[in-house]
Amino acid sequence: MPPSHGMGRGQGAQPVAASTRVPTDGMRNLSTGTSTQGPTVPVQRQTPMQYRPAQSMPPSHGMGRGRGAQPVAASSRVPTDGMRNLSIGTSTPVASVPVQPQPPMQQIAKTTTTQTEAVSLPLVPSSTKHIKPPARPGFGTVGRKIMVTANHFLVQLGDKNPHQYDVTITPEVTSKAKCKDIMKCLIDQYQATHLGNRGLAYDGNKSAFSAGPLPFDNKEFVIVVPEKDGRQREFKVAVKFAATKDIDHLRQFLSGRQHDNPQETIQALDIVLREAASHERIIVGRSIFSTAFEMGPLGDGVDYCRGFYQSLRPTQMGLSLNIGVAFYRAMLVSDFVMEYLGKRAPGPLTEQDRIKVKKALRNIKVEVVNGGFKRTYKVQNVTREATRELTFIDSNGTTVSIVQYYREKYNTTLRHSYLPALNAGTDAKPVYLPMEICRINDGQRYPKKLNAWQIRGMLDATCKRPQLKYHGSGPQSEVSPFVGTWNMKNLKMFNGGTVNYWAVVNFSRQKPQAVDQFVNGIISMCRARGMVFDPQLIPTQSPNSHNIEKALINVDRQCSTELEQRAPGKSLQLLIVILPDMTGSYGLVKRILETDLGIVSQCCQPKHVMKSNPQYFENLAMKINVKVGGTNAILARPIPILNERPTIIFGADVTHPQPGEDSSSSIAAVVASMDRHATKYRALMSAQPHRQEIIEDLDSMIIDGVSEGQFNDVLLHETDQIRKACASLEQNYQPRVTFIVVQKRHHTRLFPMNHNDRSNTDKSGNILPGTVVDTKICHPAEFDFYLCSHAGIKGTSRPTHYHVLYDENKFTADGLQTLTNNLCYTYARCTRSVSIVPAAYYAHLTAFRARYYTEGMGSESESGGRTTRERTAEVRQLPAIRDNVKDVMFYC
Repeated sequence: MPPSHGMGRGQGAQPVAASTRVPTDGMRNLSTGTSTQGPTVPVQRQTPMQYRPAQSMPPSHGMGRGRGAQPVAASSRVPTDGMRNLSIGTSTPVASVPVQPQPPMQQIAKTTTTQTEAVSLPLVPSSTKHIKPPARPGFGTVGRKIMVTANHFLVQLGDKNPHQYDVTITPEVTSKAKCKDIMKCLIDQYQATHLGNRGLAYDGNKSAFSAGPLPFDNKEFVIVVPEKDGRQREFKVAVKFAATKDIDHLRQFLSGRQHDNPQETIQALDIVLREAASHERIIVGRSIFSTAFEMGPLGDGVDYCRGFYQSLRPTQMGLSLNIGVAFYRAMLVSDFVMEYLGKRAPGPLTEQDRIKVKKALRNIKVEVVNGGFKRTYKVQNVTREATRELTFIDSNGTTVSIVQYYREKYNTTLRHSYLPALNAGTDAKPVYLPMEICRINDGQRYPKKLNAWQIRGMLDATCKRPQLKYHGSGPQSEVSPFVGTWNMKNLKMFNGGTVNYWAVVNFSRQKPQAVDQFVNGIISMCRARGMVFDPQLIPTQSPNSHNIEKALINVDRQCSTELEQRAPGKSLQLLIVILPDMTGSYGLVKRILETDLGIVSQCCQPKHVMKSNPQYFENLAMKINVKVGGTNAILARPIPILNERPTIIFGADVTHPQPGEDSSSSIAAVVASMDRHATKYRALMSAQPHRQEIIEDLDSMIIDGVSEGQFNDVLLHETDQIRKACASLEQNYQPRVTFIVVQKRHHTRLFPMNHNDRSNTDKSGNILPGTVVDTKICHPAEFDFYLCSHAGIKGTSRPTHYHVLYDENKFTADGLQTLTNNLCYTYARCTRSVSIVPAAYYAHLTAFRARYYTEGMGSESESGGRTTRERTAEVRQLPAIRDNVKDVMFYC
C-alpha cells in the first residue's frame, strides 16, 4: 500500500521459521516380495522418533523502503524413520475391509489417542452461519529442523481505517477497464479539491477505498473522458459513503484474539495494493504483468510474459511469482490467422479453420487501423462468407459491398478479401471489420488451453532452477526411495494381477512385426514384475481407424465368440489398444470401451512402438496391474488410522471446461479407498452446472482445488451430504469425519536457504521431499500446513497446501502431516512420491476421464440461436460406466 495513504508500510520478506521433515536414512524403505513368498507386512510398531530442539528464528531484518526482498525463512522438518516405508510382494490379494462408511473426509480420516492442547485465548463469538474450522492442535515436532525461504513479504498495518465508497457511473459502463479510466479522470481532476488530497483505490466495479474519510458522504461528479477516436464523452459519477473497515479487528485476528476472519477488510487492503501496482502494467486477476518484464513468443500468435502475483492473506502478503499466463501478440488479425493456423501462404479458410479462428478471436479487442481513424471493437463472431461477398445497406438505402465501401471512403484496397470478416456487432445488426485493417490490442490474456508446442515453450521460458529465479532467496525384498524416487528393478509387485483373457487392437500404421514385438515387451515386463498373463485370446487385430467404434465392436464380438467356446460365462479382462497416428482418438476409445462395451483397456501411443523402451514398459505394467485388480506397493509399516479401525479415505475433485468454453458442464468425481493399505480406490462421477465447485450429488465425498472464499459453502453443503449418506445406511450412524481441502494452485514457494547444501536440496536445487511448514506463513489460528512431498523435476517445486476444515478425529499436527506424507508414496502409476495425496490425484484423473465421455455429446451452435446463458443452464448427464469397469482403477 502506498505510504501516502497512511494505511500501512511494506517490509522486505523476512525470515520466517517453519519446520521441515527431511528424509533421513532408513525412513523410506520399501518392502517387496518374490513370487514364492507371501506378502511382507511388518507388524513392528514405529519406534519413538528422536526430536531435535527447534532452531531459533533469525533476527529480523530491518524495516524500510527500497530494500531488496529479504528471505522468509521456515524451519522444515524432514521425514524420519518409518515415514515412507512401503511393502511390495506377490501373493494372494490383500483382504478388503468392509466398506462401512467411516470418516468420509476431504482426504483423510483418523483417530489418535493423544492431542496437543491449543492455547486458550479470549475469543469473540463467531457467526452462527459458519462452521468454524478447528483450531491448530499445536505444531509439528517430528523430523530434522532446517531453515527454508518463502516468497512472502510481511506487511505492517497502519492506523487509519479504510473507508469504502459506493461508485455509480451513468450511463452504465460494463467494461472494467473503461470504468477505471473514468475514475482516473475523476481523481486527476478533483483530488486536490473535492477529494481533500486523498487518493482513491477503485476495484473497477462498484467500490472505491480511501485512507480515512473523504470531505463528503455523498457527491456527484461530471467527468468528460476523451475517446481514442478523438471524441469526448460525458459521464456522471456518484460517490457515496458505504462503510468503514476496522483495522483493529484485523489486528486482533492476526494476533489470535479474534476468530472471525475480517475478509472484507483484507479485500479492501488488497485492492489498494493492487491499485498501486497497476499503473503502466497489465492486470489479470491478481497477477500483474508488464511489457517491461521478459516476454517471448509461444507460437500461433501467442506470447508469454513474466509477472508476479499479489495477494494479501492473513498474517502475510503473498507476493508470489506467477509465470503461467499467456497473451495475444499485438499484430494484424490477418497475420494472426496465418500464424495461428500454421499457413505459409495466404488463401481462403476452410469451414474447420474458420471455426478455429472464431474460437480463438471471440471476445478479443481489436483496434481498427485505417488511415487516421482508430477505434476499438470487441470481436463477437467471424462471418461464414468471405469479406468480398459481404454487403450492407448504407444511409441512402443503397446496397454496398464491404470491398467497395473501403475503396471509396478510405481509398483502401483490401488485399485479403478472400478471408472472412470479423463481426463486432450482432447477427441482427452486424458490424463487419476486414481482418487486415484490425490489430489485436496489446496485453490481452490468451484464455484458451495452450497446445503442446506452446506448453513446451512456456516451460522452457519459465521453469528455471530456483536458485536462478530467486537468487538470495526380484532378489530384493526392500528398497529405500532416494529423494522421493525408487527403482522397480529386481522387485515384484505386492499383488500381481492375473490376466487370463486379453486381446490387442492396432489402429496405427506400424508394421505387424513391430507391433508384436512391442506387445511382447509389455507382457514380458508384466510377468517379470509378478503378474500372470495367459496367451493372447485372439490374434492382434489391425482395423481401419476411420471407424473406430465399429472396429472395437467387432473385436469385442470376436472375443465373446471365442470365450463362449473356451470359457463360457467369462469376459475379456484387458484390451491393449495402439492408438491411430492422428491425435484426438483417445477419448473416443475410452468412452466406447468403458461405457458401451464394458472393457478395461490400456492405450499406447504409436510413437512408442518402435522404441521398445523398458522404462515405458515398466510404467505400463504398473498401470495395467491396478486396472486388473492388482496392487503395486504398500507401506511397509501399517498406517495407524487404517490399521486400527475400518476407515475410508475419500478424494473429490471438480473439473471445469477448458478456458474459453462456456457451454459444457462441470464434472464432479469422488474416489474412496477399499482396503486397509489405502491402495485400491473405487470411483464415481457426475455432471453438474457449469463452473460450480460445490458437488451437488455428494452423498459420500477430500476436495481438491477449492478456493478459500468457498471453504464455508463447501463445508456446510458437503458435510451435510456426508451425514445424509451415513444415515441412509443405518439410523443414527455418525462416523467421525475429518474434512481437508487440498490446494495446489496457489503461489507460495519454498526455497533452500543454501542452494549449495546438498544435504537439504535435491538434484534440481529444490527443497527435499518430506519438507513440511506449519509456522509463520500459515494461518494464525486454524489447522493448515504446506507439504512438499515430491522431488523437483523442472523449475521450482510447489508445495501443497492442506487446510483442515472439520476434524472429529482430533488429529495432532504430527499425526496428520506424517499420514499425508506417507500416503504420497502409494500412488500406483509411478515409482516416485507425488505432490498431492493419491485420493485427490485419483479423483482428478476420474474427473478428466469423465470429460472424455462428454466429447461428441453436443457441439457448439453456429446459428447463434442460443445464448451462452441458455447453453450453460443445460447439464448433460454422463453415460454410465459398466460395472466390471467400475470395480477396478480404470482411470489410472
